Amino acid sequence: MARRKPKPAPPEVVYLFKERPLCIKGAKTANAQKIGESLAEIKRLNNGRMGAKTIVRAATDNANYLHRHFEWNDEICGRRHRLDQARELAACIDTVFHNERGEEKIIPAFISLNDDVGASYRSSQEIFDSTDLQVLALRACERDLDSFARRFMRIAEVCDALQEARAKIKARRERMEAERPGSRPSA
Repeated sequence: MARRKPKPAPPEVVYLFKERPLCIKGAKTANAQKIGESLAEIKRLNNGRMGAKTIVRAATDNANYLHRHFEWNDEICGRRHRLDQARELAACIDTVFHNERGEEKIIPAFISLNDDVGASYRSSQEIFDSTDLQVLALRACERDLDSFARRFMRIAEVCDALQEARAKIKARRERMEAERPGSRPSA
C-alpha cells in the first residue's frame, strides 16, 4: 500500500484582503495569506513592533515575499509619492461653513468621491448643492463605517454606536434616492 503525504495543517491565522480595490504593485497575483504571514514575521522579529520603515527594510531583501509588491524604481516611486502628497494637500484643508441657522462649522474643503467616471475631489459646497453627490457621499460613509466597525468589532459599545449611525445614514440616503427625479431602488 502506497503511503500518502499528510496534508499540511491549515495556517493558525487566516489573512484576507479587505473589500476594496487593492492598490499594491502586483495586485493581480497578490496572496493575502503570504503577505499577512510576512508582516507577522516582521513584527515577531522586531519585538512585536512594526512600522512602515520596518516593513520597507525587510522588503528590500529579494527573497522576502513582500519585495515583489514594492516599486524599487526611484523615478516611479517619486511620481507616486507626489500623488500621495497631492492627496494629502487636498485632505488637509478645511473650510468654514454656515448652516441654515447661521451656525459656523469647520468642515473638510474637499472630499474624494467615486462616481461613474472615477475618483475626484469635490468641494463640500458642491456636495451640499447636489442630491446625487450627497448620495455618493452617504454611500462612501456607509462603506467607511462598515470598515471601521470591522476594525473595532470586539469593542461592543463602539459597534453598537456604529450600527446606529450606519442605520441613520442608510435611511437618509434611501430617502434622498427615493425623492430625486428618476430615482431607482437603492443598491
